[in-house]
Amino acid sequence: MDSCTTLLVVISGPPASGKTTLARVLSARYNLPLFTKDDFKEMMFDNALPTNPAELRFYGQCSIHSLQIVTRQLLAHKISHIIEANFDSALFSPFIRCVEANYAFRCLQIQMTCSPDVLEKRFAERAGSAERHPGHTVPNVHTVHAIKSSITIDTSSNAVGHHKQYFRQLSDVFPVQDALNTMEFS
Repeated sequence: MDSCTTLLVVISGPPASGKTTLARVLSARYNLPLFTKDDFKEMMFDNALPTNPAELRFYGQCSIHSLQIVTRQLLAHKISHIIEANFDSALFSPFIRCVEANYAFRCLQIQMTCSPDVLEKRFAERAGSAERHPGHTVPNVHTVHAIKSSITIDTSSNAVGHHKQYFRQLSDVFPVQDALNTMEFS
């Protein structure tokens, strides 16, 4: 059994997938400090009042960097905690590897998801809510379409039929059916 008791819980997923809800429950249940991208972004918004979408995106990027700074400091002092955001795994995974090389801790990564129809409904509810912080933009139709076009692929099985199923799922999103019909699966 691993003797390290410091725990980093990383909760990620698309907007409206329940990340913050779960993070708050875990924080309260296990008495762990919680830091969210939205908390940092809202603080920046309240103090600087951005005037355009590019500034909001910049605040989002700064919020991720803020989470990294907090995480480094807490891990250096062996303090377990939770961080939550819609992390881009290509950008955040190198950070996790870097801190793993420098600090002793256990990492639990939780990837939230739900059906695209539920996400779309939640986006609509948020858009009409007076409780939603003004620093959050409502995803546009392209964002909702991108989420509705996402595909989850379970690679547990290497069965040939499963590979065909993945390509069929992809062909529903991308107009490549002719090429898929001529592919050989081995």
